[in-house]
Amino acid sequence: MVHCGFEATAVTDIIRHPLKAAMVSLRGIRTSGPMAQDISLANQRRAKDVFSGHVVRQVAEIRQANPNAGKRVVAAE
Repeated sequence: MVHCGFEATAVTDIIRHPLKAAMVSLRGIRTSGPMAQDISLANQRRAKDVFSGHVVRQVAEIRQANPNAGKRVVAAE
């Protein structure tokens, strides 16, 4: 999940415009009507999957710290 900054923007807006925040609290959030225009994604960089690299690195660190980590012990019958 990516933090987009909307939470901090909302807090800043409430502090700067307390009457606007009170009106939203009394009337509710507007859910109909025109929406804000989407930003252009034409020049965005390509997404890069880095999850598997993180997993490999963490497993290597765990095994270096504890060589027996993750090994199963099977009882002989």
